[in-house]
Amino acid sequence: MEKFWRKYSNSASIVIFFMLIPAVFFWSVLPLAKDIRMNSEEIQKKMIDDNLNRARISKIPEMEKLGTMLSENKERLDVIMSGSSEVDFIRNIESLAEETQNKIDLKIEDASAPKQRTAPVKKDESEIKNSLLYESFFTMQIIVEGKFANVVNFMHKLENSGYYANILSLSLSKVDVDPSGSPPARNAARDPFRDGKNANMAKEQAIRAVLEVAVYTRN
Repeated sequence: MEKFWRKYSNSASIVIFFMLIPAVFFWSVLPLAKDIRMNSEEIQKKMIDDNLNRARISKIPEMEKLGTMLSENKERLDVIMSGSSEVDFIRNIESLAEETQNKIDLKIEDASAPKQRTAPVKKDESEIKNSLLYESFFTMQIIVEGKFANVVNFMHKLENSGYYANILSLSLSKVDVDPSGSPPARNAARDPFRDGKNANMAKEQAIRAVLEVAVYTRN
C-alpha cells in the first residue's frame, strides 16, 4: 500500500486539488462575486438618482420662469369674458365714448353665438382671425366719430380697458363737425344768415374711425 501511495501520490494530489476547486469557488468566490454585483447595482442606482436630481434642479429656473409668466398673465386670463358679460363690455365702450367726448355706433355680429376660427370670412380677415390666440370670440364693429385727439384717446382707453380684445382692422376718414363737436346732420337746414365762408369757419375737421374688434369669450 505504501508502494502504491508513493507511486500514485502525485496523481492523487492533482485529483484532490481539482476536486477542491469547485468547493472553494462555491463557498468563497461565488458569494464574493454576488456581493460585487449587488454593490455595482447599488452604485448604478445611486448614479441614476443623482442624475435625476440634477435634472430636476436644472429645471427649477425654468419652472420659476413659467410660474412668473402665469402670474403676470393671470389678469389677462381672467378678463376673457363669459357670454353673459357681453352687455357689460358694450356698456364699458359707451362709457369710454362719453368720457372721451366721441359719438359711437356699435354693430355686433351674432353676439349670442361666439364665432369660431372656422367661420367663413373674407380671405384677408380669415388669415388674421386664424392667428388669434384664443379660439372662441365674437366680433363687433365700432364706429367712432369725433375730433382726432378724442378718437385717439378712445382707442387708447379701449386697448387698456381690462377686457381681452384684438383690433382686427382699422379705417379712417375725415368728417366735418360743428363747434359743439357733433357731426352735422345730413338733412340739416341751411342757415340763410351764414355765407359759405363763415360756414366753413364754423366747422371743424374731425375723423371717423371704423374698428373691427375681436372680443374673446369663454365657451
